[in-house]
Amino acid sequence: MSDLDNFKSGEIFKKLSKEKPLFSFFLSKKADSGKDTVTEEEKKAVYEIIIKERYWLKYPSIPFEIEKDYYYLLH
Repeated sequence: MSDLDNFKSGEIFKKLSKEKPLFSFFLSKKADSGKDTVTEEEKKAVYEIIIKERYWLKYPSIPFEIEKDYYYLLH
């Protein structure tokens, strides 16, 4: 199962809920060269899932996507 599939199915949030962190922070994968290994479409899809999960709060952790949330905080 890919990381995107884990977000879509909610599996990543279910696994995190066992640890009960107050916040969970996500950052897209980078290659050793520093380049993104995730496409912009995948980043957008994950961010939309994170926003939805944050709104509904079905799990005990409040999720944040570091790059996108940081961008929106500054702009």
